[in-house]
Amino acid sequence: MPTHWTYTTFNHEDGLYQGDIVAREPLLEVLNDVHEHFCDPKYLAFIVLTQTCDLVVRKKFACKAKHICLAVIRPLSALMPGLLEEMCNSPRAGVFSKDRREEAEQFMHRVLNQNEQSHGWVYLHPDGDVGIGEPAVAMLRISISLRAKEHYEVIRKARCGRLDTEYRNKLGWLKGNLYSRIDTTDWGEKDSGDAEERAIIKDLLDAPIGGRPPLWVPSVWIEEAKKKKVLLRDCPPDQIDKILRENAPKPPLELALVEVKRAVDLMRMEFIGPAAEAFSANVENDLCILPLLARSIVAKVGGLVGVQQWQFYESLASDVELLGYIAAGLHQLATTFTTRQGPRNVKHFIDKLATDKIIPPDAVVRVGVLGKNAFGASWFSHEEHINTLLRDITTPPELVEHLRCAAISSIGESLAERITAKLTNNQTFKMILKPE
Repeated sequence: MPTHWTYTTFNHEDGLYQGDIVAREPLLEVLNDVHEHFCDPKYLAFIVLTQTCDLVVRKKFACKAKHICLAVIRPLSALMPGLLEEMCNSPRAGVFSKDRREEAEQFMHRVLNQNEQSHGWVYLHPDGDVGIGEPAVAMLRISISLRAKEHYEVIRKARCGRLDTEYRNKLGWLKGNLYSRIDTTDWGEKDSGDAEERAIIKDLLDAPIGGRPPLWVPSVWIEEAKKKKVLLRDCPPDQIDKILRENAPKPPLELALVEVKRAVDLMRMEFIGPAAEAFSANVENDLCILPLLARSIVAKVGGLVGVQQWQFYESLASDVELLGYIAAGLHQLATTFTTRQGPRNVKHFIDKLATDKIIPPDAVVRVGVLGKNAFGASWFSHEEHINTLLRDITTPPELVEHLRCAAISSIGESLAERITAKLTNNQTFKMILKPE
């Protein structure tokens, strides 16, 4: 008596039914005469495809069908290597794309539940009482016909099992129509069926091929090996995993970090809109600018106006209005630089700043006010000359260095937002992070 729920018992005196399983050995003599190819031991057994109503023996000991159609039964272990090579982007025997494993599992789920229409497979679970010793499938697309008048009894006596009623119905439907569905019990509807189904699928997908377990690897490894023209089919089987790993692309995280570093390296010295705005905002309240600039002013005009230079220096170094004019001049310089043609990075900005005049017209006037307060008539007598000297003052080296640090700091303030915006629109970065 069969133990699996997809089979049922039968009376050995019964006539043939569609879905009867027929042992191979008793048919060998007949097959040798009419279909020698099907004597091959790769065929475990056969299954009757002819409709039951056409197999009923009536008067004169004959059935309606003139020929009895038998489909071959083959073990899944023999079919899986070729199936997986086709389905899982295999570069050679035993090596499969790990990314396609789920697709293979879904395919096997359909096979086990008799829903794989395109291949025309009917799953047969191992059961010693029906002569099936390992997971197998009836392949409805591969069949033979034997003359009923001569071979009916030979086939009936060779019968070793029978599908249960609902599975006989499904077999008949699969044979005649691949685009409808006969309701049959799925594995998941049975107690512990899900776990048993998963175990069967795992055993089939992980079964040894050529004496070695299959190698499931990411598809990008296979594609990268193809790009590098690695001839995997010529490689020793025990070296395949090592060779694929050596030629594999870098992990997505590592590639992403490289792209981020590249973006940072490009942007961390860029002096453009956001950085210029931050720079201008910072220098407005930078109390270190005037002391550094005041030294140059005093050095330039001190010889013309007298000896009270310390007081003049202090007034310059602490004058908020003067700082406002200097900051406005720096803002104008930064804004103009960001709209220029050619490179716009900190180095070029500082080079420009170092050669430009640092004191704008409004600042010249303000220095004059402070100078007249400090020196009186001495300033008035040299005012025109002093103004010329003030207008020609370039940014002193100490102030250049200070402003360079301020510019770099300003870049850092907007860097995170700029990098985020740049990577958001970076196609390379998107491809790295794109899921397979």
